[in-house]
Amino acid sequence: MVQEAYESAAAQYKSPLKENNLIVFARFVGFAYYHAKKYEEALRYLKLNNSSKLSGFELAYLSAVYFKKGDLLASNQYKTKLEQRLAEGEYHLNWSLAIVHLARNESKLALGYLEASMASNEIGLAWITSLDPIFKPLEGHPNFLAIRAKMNYYELKD
Repeated sequence: MVQEAYESAAAQYKSPLKENNLIVFARFVGFAYYHAKKYEEALRYLKLNNSSKLSGFELAYLSAVYFKKGDLLASNQYKTKLEQRLAEGEYHLNWSLAIVHLARNESKLALGYLEASMASNEIGLAWITSLDPIFKPLEGHPNFLAIRAKMNYYELKD
């Protein structure tokens, strides 16, 4: 997707957020601003959820945004939270850690987390790797193709 599409998506997500105070939309506004490379705006929306337990998706994108802003300390704090929760046995956090490592251009580490996600049958793996452009650099990588083959992923052609 082009950057303008993410800006448009962010604007569309803002409407239900304002109208209904639905915090769930805030993460998608933050996601859209991240991909539009508007990191301050991304942070503003990702931080709207003041719950004591953020989703793996929110933690991953908070880590990614801080990394892109050059704040490695803050980025590592969110990454560490994900790693701790995974170590404690929380389910479906491997693909969130893959997002963190892809934001840092650490494809090998990201692939390791995606393989772990596939091995543990994490919910959302097919969806997130299909929807989120952060996974685009892995397209064509033999390990990524093997993961997709295991989940019976078929890319639709135009």
